[in-house]
Amino acid sequence: MSRKHSPTSVWLQLTWTTLGAEPVLLNAPLKRDIFNVIRNVSTRLRIYLDTITGYKDHVHVLIRLPNDQDVTHIIGRIKEESCEFFKRDPRRAIAWQNGFTAFTVHRDKIDKVRQMISDQDAIHPDTSLADELKAIKQEAGFYPPKIKRSVLSYLVPAHA
Repeated sequence: MSRKHSPTSVWLQLTWTTLGAEPVLLNAPLKRDIFNVIRNVSTRLRIYLDTITGYKDHVHVLIRLPNDQDVTHIIGRIKEESCEFFKRDPRRAIAWQNGFTAFTVHRDKIDKVRQMISDQDAIHPDTSLADELKAIKQEAGFYPPKIKRSVLSYLVPAHA
């Protein structure tokens, strides 16, 4: 029995880090080659890779994921195939940390996310990856806004 899918796509901002936070992306030729391998793997997996960059020890991408693809699977393949590719030359060997972050991106925010990804060199001299991800989570609504006690009293009955 064949499974038909509705024509949909999901925009995702993905981030993952090098093993041990190794600053391999400071090597410009290696960084360029890593990104080319990631682009090639994405194309082979039928993933539209819109934007890619990174800073020192982590990669940011903006992709459009078709509905028949699983984000965990594609990140696993990208990491695995890029490590395999560079394993041939021990001086250029890379490894990725387990895990990744993934945020859906509303179509109205695509340009903003594209710009944020492109601005990594400007963002990171003053901002850690942890702080950057916290800001992204906050904008995405992961953290509820702070509610003043006076507002809270209207939301929660006094006898509760």
